[in-house]
Amino acid sequence: MSGDNILVATDKKYAQVRVIGRGSFSCSQSLRDFCTRVLETNITKLIIDLSECITMDSTFMGVLAMVGCKGRQKSCPIEIVNIDQVKRKLLKGLGLERLFIFSHTTTTNVNWESLCNTTSDAQDGTQLEKARSILEAHEALVDVDKKNKPKFKNVIEFLKEDIKKLSK
Repeated sequence: MSGDNILVATDKKYAQVRVIGRGSFSCSQSLRDFCTRVLETNITKLIIDLSECITMDSTFMGVLAMVGCKGRQKSCPIEIVNIDQVKRKLLKGLGLERLFIFSHTTTTNVNWESLCNTTSDAQDGTQLEKARSILEAHEALVDVDKKNKPKFKNVIEFLKEDIKKLSK
């Protein structure tokens, strides 16, 4: 398997996500859609394996924030496994660390199914849908920790203006 991918697997109790390559805007919508869908089921835990994730952008981390908040609402723990210290520091710096359980473990041996290939996924949706998705992710970062507001204020303002232009 080459490139950036999000792989998923589910069984009756658990849902698992494995991020391969970049955790970026281009795969964030698929990650959000999958996690939202499985959090509406009767799973007892969502596991996100970041052992093969080489980097994370702010949109991806915003989607993680959205997923973490949704997991809390549903009383479904979300475990991030095999994250390196650099990426964990990024999440902590945005106030997201409190939304997740962190551990180093081997995920269960399941049949993984490819959810999205970030190269082709980037072509899905309109510019307006993409802008709204990115805005929601960044607003989630601010909702989780108000200290993030100055960090993302310009991005949020730019996206709101972009959405206004695209809506005409």
